[in-house]
Amino acid sequence: MSVDASDLPHDLLSVVADDLGLIDLLRFRAVCKDWRSASTWSTALVESMDDNPWLLIYGHTSSLCLLKEGSRKDMIYTLKLHELNGSTCIASDHGWLLLFNKGSMFFFCPFSKARIDLPNFLVSDLPEGCVAAFSSDPTSQDCVVVVAMKNKSKGSSMLELRVLFRGEHKWRVYGYGMCSGELDLAIYHLGVFHIFHDSFNLITFIFINRKIRWQSYNLVNYVGGDKYEAPKLWLGDKKPVNYILNRDQIDHVILTMPLEEKLGLDSSALSISICGTKFAIQNKPSHVCGIIFSEKRIYEEDEDDDHENEEHARKCQIYHLKGVWFQPRYFQISPHQTW
Repeated sequence: MSVDASDLPHDLLSVVADDLGLIDLLRFRAVCKDWRSASTWSTALVESMDDNPWLLIYGHTSSLCLLKEGSRKDMIYTLKLHELNGSTCIASDHGWLLLFNKGSMFFFCPFSKARIDLPNFLVSDLPEGCVAAFSSDPTSQDCVVVVAMKNKSKGSSMLELRVLFRGEHKWRVYGYGMCSGELDLAIYHLGVFHIFHDSFNLITFIFINRKIRWQSYNLVNYVGGDKYEAPKLWLGDKKPVNYILNRDQIDHVILTMPLEEKLGLDSSALSISICGTKFAIQNKPSHVCGIIFSEKRIYEEDEDDDHENEEHARKCQIYHLKGVWFQPRYFQISPHQTW
């Protein structure tokens, strides 16, 4: 006796949907109304357990984007996301992207297209090299958004934070005067905001009753063992993250993606600005995470001579693309959801 797909019990369908990865969940939701309804609260959480973040490439003249799956399958998908037109992703966490577009800032889930607009940022253009982080899912009542940038008008080492607490409609401004070099990445982990800068330095901070407490560190390489002696200067009981830095993943991924074929590019030179992220690592304790720094790269067909590359890049047409590393999730929110 054959059973129609729509006759399967709703509870059983929900259990199946909750155990699906992202792409399978999207296919599941496309079967029929009953299957879509049964997967209303499915988020593809199983996908974010993987320690291979996905890469989304966007920013060409159309809304066409490339998505590279983080698993060993090495699958590449083409998406149309109009919300990314003219936008720049400045943070990625919890399956959400934090996007900036001409003074507007909003959270965006690229698969469900859920969007949460934030209060006006009061800056029409972000300075190059700014980084951001947020403390939790933007639907959470305790979510805090932090945008960090260098305020060069007040000195090369002045760090400026613009902070938005959940429920507030005005960005607060904080300053810190000991931030050297470029900003590499901002993350939030286990109750602490982290800003990596100048390759080997770290600034951490927490908020207590809207007041900020800072602590800075010099980063050191540490390999294995159980006798690691952590610095004694903590933010109360809040400790900085132990992390594993992935520096080489960007080259491997970009050089294997068919950007020209999929996006219709006809130039041998590509400039790609990538927003970094943190990600969970399998078989590691929760206080350890992987991170990928934000960075900008130029790729050309002939890389035999760096000086010739630089001269060629100045003369030929360069396609400027953007990208973001992220953990794929699927979220549905109320159409009336606001900050």
